[in-house]
Amino acid sequence: MYQRETYSNIKQYFLNYAFNACAAKFCYGAVQKWSEDETEYGYADYNFEHSFDLPIENLMWYVISIIADAGRTPHHHLILLQDKILKKVIEEAGEVLMASKDGGGEHLIYEVADLWFHNMI
Repeated sequence: MYQRETYSNIKQYFLNYAFNACAAKFCYGAVQKWSEDETEYGYADYNFEHSFDLPIENLMWYVISIIADAGRTPHHHLILLQDKILKKVIEEAGEVLMASKDGGGEHLIYEVADLWFHNMI
């Protein structure tokens, strides 16, 4: 009788394939770039998807794949990064406005310099 794979085993297979995909990108100290829409989890899916005998095992593989890849598109990361930058610039600009409201002086100069700094990094 066929012994069903456990969720833990399937998750370990998936993570091992993903690790191997990352390791393959580091060849003799050189880093090879991922092509557009290529990920270590995509590599794992491509090499192992529908490899199990039982539908429940393929379903577990699919669930692991969805969980691992959730929110990992380049567009998603760009939006998160833009939001963080925008929030920081708004925060610093607000501090400039508050310093100017309070009379300016050295505190205003410091806040303007701080705003410039955060716009450059």
